[in-house]
Amino acid sequence: MSPSAEPDSAVYNGLDPKNPFNKLWRGSKDGSIRLQPMPKFDDPYAEHACVFYDNHSVYGNFGGVVLATEEGKNIARALGPKNKTCILQNHGLLTLGTTVDEAARLFTALDKQCHVMLLTAAASSSGLKPNVIGKEEAEYTARFLQEPEITYSSFQPEYNILVEETNGAFLL
Repeated sequence: MSPSAEPDSAVYNGLDPKNPFNKLWRGSKDGSIRLQPMPKFDDPYAEHACVFYDNHSVYGNFGGVVLATEEGKNIARALGPKNKTCILQNHGLLTLGTTVDEAARLFTALDKQCHVMLLTAAASSSGLKPNVIGKEEAEYTARFLQEPEITYSSFQPEYNILVEETNGAFLL
């Protein structure tokens, strides 16, 4: 196991060079870390969740900090040839996009969806049953929401707020 220069480069270098989703966003947030022991979620409860329909993976083989090239390749294999999002169990979230904006938007949306799943699980334990979006409707909505231009555009309001709130400091 040879360490790579940076943790993210091990994952990045493991991606198929032909994969158009070559911008990576990785991080850990409270909701996603709590959700990680839970299984993959394929039953969307809201329209915004359809962006993950048949478009995410769960990597459950936590092998420590991703410094080894082999661990990066394992995570890339878990993503597969088409998935843009992955829950790294016991570690965090990973999203890919054709642009940094797309990857960032998917990250914030995936983190939000993790919170929704936690709330849904809590509500279900008290007897409330979620209304799951049907397979046909989820597939139709996913085809639209998974378009890179749509995801990129969805991030622009968040980007503008970041620029305004930080006076552009995060761009440095």
